[in-house]
Amino acid sequence: MTSNNLALLLVSIVALSQCGCRLELKEEAWHGPCMVGDVASLKSLVSSGMSPNARDENGNTPLTIALVNNQYEAADYLVSIGSRLDERNNLGKTVIQAVQSTRHSERDQAWLKKHEAIKRKP
Repeated sequence: MTSNNLALLLVSIVALSQCGCRLELKEEAWHGPCMVGDVASLKSLVSSGMSPNARDENGNTPLTIALVNNQYEAADYLVSIGSRLDERNNLGKTVIQAVQSTRHSERDQAWLKKHEAIKRKP
C-alpha cells in the first residue's frame, strides 16, 4: 500500500466514523473500490451480481461509502445503475444525511442537488 493510499484510507476511516459507521475488520468487496473511486472495479462487481443497493454490516450502501469519501464519479455510476439516495443505514440515516453529517462542502451540495430528483421507488 502506497503512502497516498494509506492516507486516503485513514481519511476515509475518519469520515465514516463521523457519519456513525463502525470500523469492522471484515469489509464488503465493494468497500475499497467505493472508498477510492475505482469505477472499473465497481463495474466488474456489478457484472458479477453485486446489487447497487447492497449493504454492509452498518447498513451503508456503496453509494454512501462513495459519497462520504468524495468519490463523485463512482457515485454517479452507482446512481446510474439504480443506487438510491433514500436508503437508510442502521442508524436511520439516509445517504444524504450521512454525507451532510460529515461535511457541507459546495461540491457535496452540488452533487446532491443534481440528484435530488431521485425518489423512493415502491
